Amino acid sequence: MIRQRGFTLFELVLAVATTSIVITIALPAYQDYSYRTQMAHFLDLTLRDRAAVQAYQDTRQQWPRERHEVPISDIDAGPYLEREPALLQTPRALYYKVSLGSGVAGELLLEADFADGVLRSWRCRALHHTPGFARYLPAGCQTT
Repeated sequence: MIRQRGFTLFELVLAVATTSIVITIALPAYQDYSYRTQMAHFLDLTLRDRAAVQAYQDTRQQWPRERHEVPISDIDAGPYLEREPALLQTPRALYYKVSLGSGVAGELLLEADFADGVLRSWRCRALHHTPGFARYLPAGCQTT
């Protein structure tokens, strides 16, 4: 008697169905993870900009008037930016127009928080953003 090797049609359908279910569950979770990682990486890159503004403020006791007075770089953050960052006077803040891809975009404002004329900390605020953008911000970042 000759024994045939291979899979039955039922086994193949079951394998395809199982794979489809796993992909359906895993893909959105992976995209969320990817966007959260990109946002964390972008905010990490802004530390250099905040440090440059902080150093300028500490040495000159004033907020920089022009973007070129402090080394705000958009080279490393380039993949996440729709345009170059801006240095705002009112409110005193760094402004970024961020895009994480696939329609996830928004404007991020890193506001300088002063106490007695000294720059103490930075507050994060999200402005004008797509519905999914706020999900990927850190817990301390406000949305408006």
